[in-house]
Amino acid sequence: MPRPVTIPIRRRGTRWQVSIPARYSETGARARPSFATKKKAELHRIKVMAEIRAHGASARNLTPGKAEEMAKAMDLLAEWPEVTLLDAVRDYAERRRKRERSVTFEKLWEEHVAIKTAEGVSDLYLRDMGRTGGELVAKIGRRNVADLEPAAIEKAMDACFATPRRFNNAVRNIRPAFTLAVRRGYTYANPFERIAMKKQPVREIGILTVDEAKAAIAACRDHSKNTEISKSYRVDATPALAAVAIQLFAGVRPAEITRLDWSDVAFDHGTIRISGKHAKTRSARIIPMEDNLVSWLKTIPEAERTGPVCPSGFQRKMQAVRSAAGFSDRQDVLRHTFATYHLAAYADVNRLREAMGHETADVLFNHYRAVVTKQDALKFWLIAPDEKPRKTLIREVTA
Repeated sequence: MPRPVTIPIRRRGTRWQVSIPARYSETGARARPSFATKKKAELHRIKVMAEIRAHGASARNLTPGKAEEMAKAMDLLAEWPEVTLLDAVRDYAERRRKRERSVTFEKLWEEHVAIKTAEGVSDLYLRDMGRTGGELVAKIGRRNVADLEPAAIEKAMDACFATPRRFNNAVRNIRPAFTLAVRRGYTYANPFERIAMKKQPVREIGILTVDEAKAAIAACRDHSKNTEISKSYRVDATPALAAVAIQLFAGVRPAEITRLDWSDVAFDHGTIRISGKHAKTRSARIIPMEDNLVSWLKTIPEAERTGPVCPSGFQRKMQAVRSAAGFSDRQDVLRHTFATYHLAAYADVNRLREAMGHETADVLFNHYRAVVTKQDALKFWLIAPDEKPRKTLIREVTA
């Protein structure tokens, strides 16, 4: 129980002095006002005691300097009359406490990468995250997450990622880290909710012609003595045939093909299964195999159709194929080629979307429509070991 407030009165010579403790004084130090008579001193003590009972010690401790600060604070709040000074102080206190509980962006990024690694995302995705996050950490890594405003983040990203494509890719990679920050109480809201994607120019998709597609298949051979390609690519690329054919005639992504196993290729059902843990979108899908793809895969001895589809040293073998066939400067060209000729042959966007693993048909409509003719598509889907016509597809393409 707190001690009762006592304010003594003492006689000092001919005057009467009221002794006011520092915690109840207007100056914050002990005050000793004096009066000519004891009655006047008593009246002053009664007044001080009444103020203490009505407002507490804090009211008496309001020094002139503090009173001036309060007046300035109220002036700042004049724009928002519904907000009280107490509301503003409480909001500041909460933000201050949140900032003290927060972490730097560098620490947040480490936590985010650790979570993604534990989730088992692909090595390719982790490498992409590493490149993107590393550049931004170098810019704002020491900043407290609670202090990072959208404008500051966007400015840093503009400096790191000069092209719209790189900027947008960075947004997709970094936004989830701030979702984690909100969930862990490091900040109030995800700043990326106020950072817009940049408009990208529509790029023309590069594809292989029918002759180039044939050259890609033919390039799956021994290049050990091929002096027309770089010395580092002079390897036997014959074992790369299955991986090249599946990318070209089934549209499997380059990262997905490296994780594909022969057990995922069902000859009895005529399908290829991309499991969720191997797919870029983490969603499993079934890709129907065209007859010419089945024919190419069956050229591989059955005894060799076990384990990973990609042979050891696949990246060098793939580079040898790309270099010998003349498309080493075109990224994802096998997948783009598949999509273009598939859409031209079947004109079935939903069927193609499912095979490609796209969530929407927007990309297909924007990039793959009307790039090649049906006659070109017929020639493409007839690329097979025996080059025999496929009657079903002939009817579909020429109809």
